Amino acid sequence: MAHQRREAFARARRSVRLTQEQFATRVGVDVSSVKRWERGASTPQWTMWPTIADVLGIAHEHLAAMLDDAPLAPVAPDANLTGAALPDVATVAVVPVPRQVTLADAVQLDHLISHLEQLDHTAGGRSAARMMAFAQLDMALACLREASMSPAVRTRWMRVAARLARLCGFASADAGLQADAERSFATALSIAKEAGDSDSWLNIMCGMIRKSLQVGDLRRAADLLGAAEAGQRPRSAISACMLHAVRARVYGALGQEAKVLESIDRADELFTAGPSGADPAWLWYYDEAQRLGDTAHGLYPLALEGRLVEEATGRLRKAVALHRPTNARSIAFSTTKLATLTVRWRLPGAEAVVDRAIAAAGPVRSARLDEDLHDLAHALRRSGTDEGPRQLMTIRALLDSAR
Repeated sequence: MAHQRREAFARARRSVRLTQEQFATRVGVDVSSVKRWERGASTPQWTMWPTIADVLGIAHEHLAAMLDDAPLAPVAPDANLTGAALPDVATVAVVPVPRQVTLADAVQLDHLISHLEQLDHTAGGRSAARMMAFAQLDMALACLREASMSPAVRTRWMRVAARLARLCGFASADAGLQADAERSFATALSIAKEAGDSDSWLNIMCGMIRKSLQVGDLRRAADLLGAAEAGQRPRSAISACMLHAVRARVYGALGQEAKVLESIDRADELFTAGPSGADPAWLWYYDEAQRLGDTAHGLYPLALEGRLVEEATGRLRKAVALHRPTNARSIAFSTTKLATLTVRWRLPGAEAVVDRAIAAAGPVRSARLDEDLHDLAHALRRSGTDEGPRQLMTIRALLDSAR
C-alpha cells in the first residue's frame, strides 16, 4: 500500500533547523521512527503529540492537521468544539520578499527583535522565541539579497539583521544546539563587520566567548577574548563594561584570581559612567543586575574551590534581588549558582535558597540552566542535609521533564 508523504510535517522539522537525527533525539525516539512518520508509513502515538508539537513550536491542532490520517487524540470534556469546517492549517502561505525595504521597516524589525529578546530572557533558548527569531532571520537575509533599499537603509537593515542573527546564536547555545549557534554567530559577525558596527561586533564576540565557556573550550574562549580586545574600541561604556565582565568569566574559568578581580573592578568602574547616547538598542538588558550577575559568574569557578566565596555569593544575592521579574532566566542562573555555593560551603539559609532556585528554574527552558541544576544536585548529594533527598527528587523530576 502506497503512503502519502507528510511534506508539511517534514517542512515543520526543517523550519526549526533540526535534522531527522536531532529531532529524534529531542522527541526521544529512534531516527527510523521519524523517517516513517515523514513518509506517512506510521503515525506517532497520540501521547507523544504534546512533546512533538513543543519541539516543532506549533499548536496541537496544527500537528493533528499535518499528520492528516492520524486518529485524533482524546479531547478534554470541556473543549469548546463547533461543527464549522476548519481551514487547512497544514497549508502554509509563501510570503514573498518585498521589492523595497524602507527605514520604517528596519525600525519595526528592530522593535520586534526587542520583544523576541525579552521572550528569550524570560523563557530560555528552548522556547518559541528561538524558532520565531530564525524565521525572521530568514526573511531579513532574503531582503538583503533581493530587496531594493537605499545605502543608508541597507546599513541600518544590516545592523538589525546582525542583532537578529546574534539572538539566534545565543538562543541556540542556550538550547544546547551548538552547531546552530556557531552558524548564527558566524552570520552575525559577517554582517556586523560589513555594516561597520563595532559595538554589535563586540556583542557577538562576547556571545561566542560565552558559548565556548559553556562547552568547556577554554582555549577558544581565550583566543576569542584576545581578538575582541584587539578589535576596534567600543563607543559605548556599557559595551566596554560587558567585555570586561566576559573577560572575568574567561579568567575565572582559567583560575586566574588576580585577573578576575582586575576585570571586575574595570567593569564596575565603566558601569558607573551610566547609559549614554552611544549605547545601542540591544543593550537594554544590561542593567545593574546583569552586571552583578555577569561578574559573579566570573567568580563562581573560584568560589567552588573555596576562593572569594563571600564576594561571589554577595554579588549573586544582589543580582537576584535586582533582576526584573521578566528576566526569569537570569534570576534562575544566579539563584541556582548561589544555592550551589550555599550548599557546598554550608552557609546559613541553604535549604531556603535551594527551594528558591528550584522554583526559579521551573519555567525556564535552558540547557545551560540544566547544567547548573546538575551542579546543584551534585552539591546536595555531598552535603548530607536533611532536606537534600527531597530537593534532589524535585531537581531530578525537573530535569526529566520535557523542557
